[in-house]
Amino acid sequence: MAKDSSNNKTIVVKIFKDMSADTQDSFKKEIAIASEGLFHKNIVQLIGAGKDVIMKNGKPYGGAEVFYIVSELCANGEMFEYIQLAEGLPERVSVGIFGQVVDAVAAVHAKSVAHRDIKLENIFLDKNVCPKLADFGMQKAFGQDKLLATRCGTDQYMAPELNTTGEQEGYDGTKVDVFALGQVLYTMMFANHAFWKSTDAHYKQFISNPRATM
Repeated sequence: MAKDSSNNKTIVVKIFKDMSADTQDSFKKEIAIASEGLFHKNIVQLIGAGKDVIMKNGKPYGGAEVFYIVSELCANGEMFEYIQLAEGLPERVSVGIFGQVVDAVAAVHAKSVAHRDIKLENIFLDKNVCPKLADFGMQKAFGQDKLLATRCGTDQYMAPELNTTGEQEGYDGTKVDVFALGQVLYTMMFANHAFWKSTDAHYKQFISNPRATM
């Protein structure tokens, strides 16, 4: 957390040090989504980004260059922690919050971008308990056919096609996001995941018979 000296508001600074190739890619993707002009009340707004040298007592420290992203503060923290503390939310409350998250994802898809890592840990709550979608490090722009190749995401939110479709066949990035939204809603209401990994019996049943209930 930091203070914006121009208006004295509290902001958040995400710092990347000693970046690997994967981390650099994540950094560039987060900057790219900001440059798309994706302004939505349910998406964490990026204020700026850049690189600098770590300073200590007014002098460069360690010679390490750091990259940073500055964004708005979500005072009520991570949605997952909020759900765990509440031990699940009533249906009426869940639907109200979930509808706002769906609006945010729809805005992302309208820009021909798939988020690919939708989960409660990437949804934050502002001071008014308004949900904000964040962390676009795995986002990917898609073409007219919407097909993407790289398997990515988080096991508890991962669509079956990510575990059953080869990279040559590809998968629809928007559908993968929608599947993850379903897991978000389930976890919001029950404070637990519908499944934990692709080897779970429930998940295998879902793959073999999508119409079967869990």
